[in-house]
This record gives sequence, structure tokens and C-alpha cells, in this order.
Amino acid sequence: MPQLTTRESAEAYITYIAKNWDAQVCEDYTRIFTPYLYLDNSKVEVFIDYRDGMYYVNDAGDAVGACWSNALDVTEAPWDKIVENIIKTLGVSFDAGIIEKSATRETLGEAMFDVISAVQAITGLCYCRGLVSSANGVARLG
Repeated sequence: MPQLTTRESAEAYITYIAKNWDAQVCEDYTRIFTPYLYLDNSKVEVFIDYRDGMYYVNDAGDAVGACWSNALDVTEAPWDKIVENIIKTLGVSFDAGIIEKSATRETLGEAMFDVISAVQAITGLCYCRGLVSSANGVARLG
């Protein structure tokens, strides 16, 4: 089988995303249905609104809600520190349980990518909630 070039592999991935991407344009915002899934197999959604000359991409608090549905409160220790690291790494804000990033038209794709990545990273904590690293190795949580 011939190996794919960087461009060919990127095009294959982008084609898949585009085919499985949908949007609902509402009066004050656009609702994006991504092909990415939460633990319950519902689609990850992001919302884009425009105010004060900037676009704002957010998850409407759905990531935190998905974690709560799986008995994980990411606002409590030790998860809050992990979430803080995710937020800092991706350059998004996290206020009142909402992941958000502002963007210009030129940086809108990057902002969407960062918010979706934060949603996936935070909800992915549900998969490992039974284990956390500690200074002494791995500790089991109750």
C-alpha cells in the first residue's frame, strides 16, 4: 500500500470532518455540531457568537455537564488543577463552567479547535477518574 503524504492524510481527515460537521444558524449565534462524541455518544457542540467586534466560541458548559453526568466534578480537587492545566495549555478561558475563546475572523478556526480540544481533554478525565498521580505514585480514588 502506498504511503500517504502529509497533504493526503490531512485532506482525508478534513474531508471526514467536513462530511460530519453541521451548523444551525440562529438569530444571535451559530450552533456547530461536530463529529466528536461525548461519553454518551452525543455530539460535541460548540456555539459561536459575535459581539464587540470579536467572535466567541464556547461549549455552553456542556463539558462540565457531561462530567457531572458521569459522577465527576471537575471543579473539585484534584481535577480542578488538571483542568487549570488544560485551560492554560490551550489558551481558553473557563468561567462558570463554560469553556470559551475569543477570535477574529482569521483566527476563528484555531479558536474552534482549541475549545473542542479542551472539551475533549476535560471530558476525557471521566475515563481516568479512578486514578490520579500523586507524589508517591498512583493513588486510587474512591
